[in-house]
Amino acid sequence: MATQLVELLTLAGARVKRKSANARTGQEVQFLRSLIDIFMAAPEKFHGAALDEFDGLVCALCANADPETRQAIGARLAHSADAPRRVLKQLARDDISIAESILRLSPNLKDDDICAIIRARGIAHHRAIANRFDLSYAVSEALLALNNEVITISLLKNQRAHFRPHVLEALVDQSRKLTSLQAPLVNRFDLSPALLTRLYFYVPAALKSQILNRSDHLEPALIDEAIQINRASLFHPGQDKEHLRHSVYQRSIQGHLTEVQLRALISERKIDEFIFAFAYLAGLDEDAVKTILNDSRFEALAIACRALEIHRDLFSRLVFGVLLEGRDKAKALRILDLYLKVPPDAAKKLMRLWRLRSKAVQNANQTIILDAKATATRRSDKRQTA
Repeated sequence: MATQLVELLTLAGARVKRKSANARTGQEVQFLRSLIDIFMAAPEKFHGAALDEFDGLVCALCANADPETRQAIGARLAHSADAPRRVLKQLARDDISIAESILRLSPNLKDDDICAIIRARGIAHHRAIANRFDLSYAVSEALLALNNEVITISLLKNQRAHFRPHVLEALVDQSRKLTSLQAPLVNRFDLSPALLTRLYFYVPAALKSQILNRSDHLEPALIDEAIQINRASLFHPGQDKEHLRHSVYQRSIQGHLTEVQLRALISERKIDEFIFAFAYLAGLDEDAVKTILNDSRFEALAIACRALEIHRDLFSRLVFGVLLEGRDKAKALRILDLYLKVPPDAAKKLMRLWRLRSKAVQNANQTIILDAKATATRRSDKRQTA
C-alpha cells in the first residue's frame, strides 16, 4: 500500500510539473482539496517517502493556487500534528490571512521554523506568533529581541508563552518606565512573588489591588511553611555575625522577642540585631528586611509595620532615629501620614507574597505557584482553541 501511494503521488507530481507555472485550473484546485481530504482522513498512512512526495506535491499545487484555496488548506493543516513541515513553512510565510492559522495553532512548526519566520516577515506575522498556543523560551526571546512594544504586550498577554526568570525580571524593571507593560505583567500567573512585590511599588492603585488579590489564592499552609523556612535560614551556623543571630534565637525560643524588644534594640543602636529580630517576627529572610529598610520612600517599611501591627511610635523611631539620622527630616509628616494610610488588611496580603519571595523558600519548594494559575491557563487555552 505504501509503495502504491508513493507511485501515485509521484505520477501526480510529474503531471503538475508539466503544467505551466501560471496555470490555475479548477481541476488542480479540486485535486489539491481532494489530496488534503485524503491526508486528513488517514494521516498515519503518510510516512517516509509517501509523506515527502505528498509534501512536495502540495507545495507545488499551493504555489499556483488562489489565496482563498491556500487559506482553506492552511486552516485545515494548522490543526494536524502530522502535517508535513515543508508546506507548513511555505504557507506560514504567505500573506497573513493565509499564514495566521498556522502561526497561531500548528503544533508541527519547530522553533527554528518560527524564528526564521520572525526574521523574514513583519509585524502581522509577529503578532500572530505572539498569540501562538504554546511558545518556548527561544521563540519568546526572539520576539522580545524585536524591541516592539505592541509585540511585547501581545506576548505578555499570552499565558502560554514561556519566559526564563531573568527575562521576566528584566521586563518588570523595564515596566517602571514603559508603563504599558505593567498590566500584562501583573496578570501573568507565572510571575514570582518576588517580582510581584517589586511591581507593587510602582504600579497604579488598580494594579496594586490586583496584586493583593493574587495573595488571596495562596494556601495558608504554604505561608506557614515559608515562615518556618525563612526563620530557619536566619540561624544557620557559621554565618557572619553569628553571636547576634544567637542572641536573637535565644530571645525567640524564650518568648522575649516582641515589639518591646525591637524598641530596645533601636534605642541601643543594635541595628544588625534589630534586622535579625525584625526578620524573625515578620517571617522574612534577612535580604527581604534589608530591601524593606533600603526603600527611600519608606512605603515598604510602613507596609511591613502595619502587617505586623507594630505601633506608629516604633515606626517613627526607626525612621527618624535611624534611617533618616543626619539627613533631611522635612519628610516627617508625609512619612507618618503614609503609615496611617496603609490599610492593615492590604499590608498583610502583601506580606504573604514577601514571605514567599526568599531563595530559601523557592529552593525548598520549586512548585510554589498561585492556585489561580491553573484556572487562568485553562481559560487561555479555551480562548485560543475557540
